[in-house]
Amino acid sequence: MGQRPLRDSSRRLRPHYRNGAQVRESAGTDDDKKARNLLRKKLGAVANGIVQDSRSLRYEDIRDAYMDDYVTNGKKSLRRDRQGVAYLESVRRLDDFFAGYRAVEIDADLMRRYQREQQNSELSNASINRAVSSLRKMFTLAQRDGRIRNLPFFPMLPESRPRQGTLPHDKYAALLAALRDCNAYSQKS
Repeated sequence: MGQRPLRDSSRRLRPHYRNGAQVRESAGTDDDKKARNLLRKKLGAVANGIVQDSRSLRYEDIRDAYMDDYVTNGKKSLRRDRQGVAYLESVRRLDDFFAGYRAVEIDADLMRRYQREQQNSELSNASINRAVSSLRKMFTLAQRDGRIRNLPFFPMLPESRPRQGTLPHDKYAALLAALRDCNAYSQKS
């Protein structure tokens, strides 16, 4: 309890310990009483395990948790390759771009760079948005698991409107009959 505030450019620094390492953060005030209250709150948060260091959390970690969630819940969009390894096509595209990044480095600017790169490879805005939605879900799962505190903004691209109209049943039946006739004619030749 005998901790003294340290002077640093007219702001009070309050040392506390997180995961065995001393952390010194500015209290943002010159008032000793406010600095002590802030230190008490920080120590309480550390003691309750509320504060978690997410600087070492990598994209691959949140991607693995996302894929585990898909496998556990038996999502139908999950695909398997010849070796039986589960994958999602949108996540493969994310892997190509975000592999090696720390989660805290992934922000809106980096996502916009990803979107530009995908547009340059002539991918549709809807496909790009599905991948960004997967990335958002990865971050949401990490936040629910207590592995990350703040979520970045996820920019979305405008998508084209869905197609309008369907064939009425009578026109569909006529089209199907015409295709059958065409197919029968091509088999005779």
